[in-house]
Amino acid sequence: MIHIATELKTSITYTGTGSQKLFDIPFDYLRTSFVKTNVDDIVLTYGEDYVIINRQIEFTVAPISGSHVVIYRETTTDRLVSWADASVLKASDMTINQVQQLHILEEQQDWTKTNSIVMEGTIGWNARLHRIINVGDPVEPQDAVTKQYVEDVKTGFISEMIKVKNSAITEITDIKNKAIEAINNLKASTETYLTQLKDTFKSFVTEKTEEVNSLKESADTSATTATKEADRAKKEADRAAQNANKVDMSNYYDKAKSDEMLANKADLVEGKVPKNQLPDSVYIPANSNLDTYLEAGDYHSPTDAEAATITNVPLKTAFFLHVDMANDINVRQVITHYPFDNRTFYRLYYAGAWGAWLELARFNSEGHLVLPNGAEFWIG
Repeated sequence: MIHIATELKTSITYTGTGSQKLFDIPFDYLRTSFVKTNVDDIVLTYGEDYVIINRQIEFTVAPISGSHVVIYRETTTDRLVSWADASVLKASDMTINQVQQLHILEEQQDWTKTNSIVMEGTIGWNARLHRIINVGDPVEPQDAVTKQYVEDVKTGFISEMIKVKNSAITEITDIKNKAIEAINNLKASTETYLTQLKDTFKSFVTEKTEEVNSLKESADTSATTATKEADRAKKEADRAAQNANKVDMSNYYDKAKSDEMLANKADLVEGKVPKNQLPDSVYIPANSNLDTYLEAGDYHSPTDAEAATITNVPLKTAFFLHVDMANDINVRQVITHYPFDNRTFYRLYYAGAWGAWLELARFNSEGHLVLPNGAEFWIG
């Protein structure tokens, strides 16, 4: 049997399969003509579209697959049994009369269930997909609303949304215009700033170029002065050599003194310091610190390996150190590194603090005057 979709006393609903023709009639009926059927809400004709045999409906053509087949009872309200005075009252007639009334009541109940709003248990009222008409406008929060009311509300809502939309468009347009104005202002200020920056950089380059040219002129002047000083020093050296040839021997009376003076004279002629005038040079041990050498005198570090361990020296090669001391807070150190670079530096000590090493100009092996910055000048 096909699944019964709705449980009622006077009707039953089946679903067609496309091949089934016989369908059971589960309810009682007084006459076969009271049994009706429809397929997909189309009422069929008894004797043409179907017949009733042994409490079953047999369709002439099987309902199509998926169709709704409804079999229901529709008992007439006309009297099936009439009564007359002095007639014989039969039990069967009374039963028919009673069953007819019962069937009519059952059919009315089923009609009410299928054609009116009914309670579905405790869930609520069921309109069974029918329209509810002549409904008033809602007043209380839980009142039902009509289509017209919703449309009016919808229209009002849409109108308000249109206003909101137009207001938003206006605000967005204003924001857009302000943003464009701000961008244009930023662009203009940026261009002005870049122009100012360009002019400032140009002025800076010009200023620094002038400073470089000035430094070049100063360097040229210093080179010229250094050349003159070198010439003067050479002349002084020549003059000293000439004076050395004029050493007076008249103050020496014994031969030893005479020999010593002659040796000193020979040293002077060769541009050397006389041997008897050379001070003793003090050896500086490895890992020493030149900051502690404050006593006047001559010092030396004879090897590059030892000199490399001594701190606060300008170079890490062997050197001679000469210290001049004016007093406890004024000291000068002069250091000459050898054997190949012959570079000389000096620094001053004052009141407990040493200044930085400063390099002196020197003559290289080619006779050129070399400044601390590496510039060379040709003398002569």
